[in-house]
Amino acid sequence: MISVLKKLFLSSFAIFLTSSIVRAEPSITSAVIDGLALSVSGTNFGASSATVELYDTFENGTEAFDSLEANIGSWTSRSAPYPQVLVDDGYSGAHSIQVYDTVNEVAAIAKKVFLAPVSEVFVSYWIKIPAGSYFPCATSAETLATQSCWKMSWLMYGDLGYQGENDICVPTYIGTNHLVLAGNDYTPQIDGDYLDYGISSWWVWDRWMRISTWIKADPVNPSTTPGNIEVDIFSGASRLTEAWSIVVFDDDQIATVEKKWDRINVPGWIGPGYSNIKPLYDDIYVATGDNARARIEVSNAATFAASTNSTIQIVTAWGTDAITATLNLGSFQDGDHIYLYVVDADGAVNADGYDLGILGAETNVTKQHVGYSSTGRSWVYSPTGVNVQ
Repeated sequence: MISVLKKLFLSSFAIFLTSSIVRAEPSITSAVIDGLALSVSGTNFGASSATVELYDTFENGTEAFDSLEANIGSWTSRSAPYPQVLVDDGYSGAHSIQVYDTVNEVAAIAKKVFLAPVSEVFVSYWIKIPAGSYFPCATSAETLATQSCWKMSWLMYGDLGYQGENDICVPTYIGTNHLVLAGNDYTPQIDGDYLDYGISSWWVWDRWMRISTWIKADPVNPSTTPGNIEVDIFSGASRLTEAWSIVVFDDDQIATVEKKWDRINVPGWIGPGYSNIKPLYDDIYVATGDNARARIEVSNAATFAASTNSTIQIVTAWGTDAITATLNLGSFQDGDHIYLYVVDADGAVNADGYDLGILGAETNVTKQHVGYSSTGRSWVYSPTGVNVQ
């Protein structure tokens, strides 16, 4: 039975007041699917989209392992000095990347430098530990490590930011079933407790899991006034959401360093010297700035709160009453019932999903296998001109 786990941590009266304000949620009135093109009409979408720094689904069939190209944006560097590997095991299609060099037994890291330093970011990606391989630093299958070993992504400022320049891991596994927000410079805590992602409640082996994190520092006093952090995890069978109001940066000050981030590494770090470590990443999405949360998603439930599988779409244009995107159906298969959601810059979402119908059913979009190879898979969508209203 699908379980939906929700926790809400509100640590200040101010954030309670903010969350109590009634906002007009986005409303979808129609959706048109034409091949890979998705057009959405409605109201209250918000005037501006997120600044999407990067969205990479790794679905270019000829992509070199060191390619910097992505669906949106591009990597600043990748596979240096250790190679990431493009593998035929994808969440949203044929491919994903393996981020551990099994020859040198060390992390293979990609870096994205932002357009400008920011104090608000939304980071989302899917991860998987394939069958037969090990969790980083573990020595047997289907076992979580006992020690700190995996910084899944790492926000920082400057090339040496990992040494403690406004860095924070989003998130990091610190051992003994704890996956938390932490950095070398500052680790936010509430009453001495880490901001924990509750890994034991949703982790599954040999299955894709999505980890999404939104972090916003107070724009005026980022090191003294609480900002906001939200976590949303989809594992196919379960869902976990967390929210905290907490100071995002510490109060130390280096004259040349802003209280902001200017880059992200994916992964941040993986403990070296272990064999049979093959973690996979897919659909890596990074958005920054005031509208970082604004996005559209296709999910598996009639309410967003009940969704346990949800795929971010590749937005091409955004307006208050109209959005266009390139369709991304993630891991959904023919026979799955799917729903459309618009999330605005404030995090408001249409609570009830817009019904896109059943994949493969007559008069609805069909997902057909065309395949990059005998083991890979890719998708086309038909019939064209479907108007789901």
